[in-house]
Amino acid sequence: MKKERSNALYLGLIYVLMASSSFVIVEPAPIDLLIVISFVVGFFSFFRSSLTLSIPATFLLIFTLANLLSTFAVEDVTRGLYFLVIRVYFIVSWLLFVGITRHFGIKAVKTIFSGYIFASIVAIVLGFLAFFIS
Repeated sequence: MKKERSNALYLGLIYVLMASSSFVIVEPAPIDLLIVISFVVGFFSFFRSSLTLSIPATFLLIFTLANLLSTFAVEDVTRGLYFLVIRVYFIVSWLLFVGITRHFGIKAVKTIFSGYIFASIVAIVLGFLAFFIS
């Protein structure tokens, strides 16, 4: 029972994550912070390693290390680190969505899509309002 409740809470967090994806006023956007929080929670609670993910994860690790090395060869190290952080964020978000779908299956896919559809509808409505009001 407790496991079902924690699963429902986590999928609720994923729904909020996806539903807030159209809300970007500042950087980092709320979705960016929610992705990191969701990944950390999922990493310590739900996600399990898998042999099928070891090959892509190894390539992503090599890619990240190569980017880390090349970051220090650029003239502007701060800008290089900025782009490295963005790449690592994309890898973390990929690992998050892979981990969610591996653990929760079709239920996770439905949660992700329903949150994303909600965000899309909000964005469309706001776009129409902005077009017709201004």
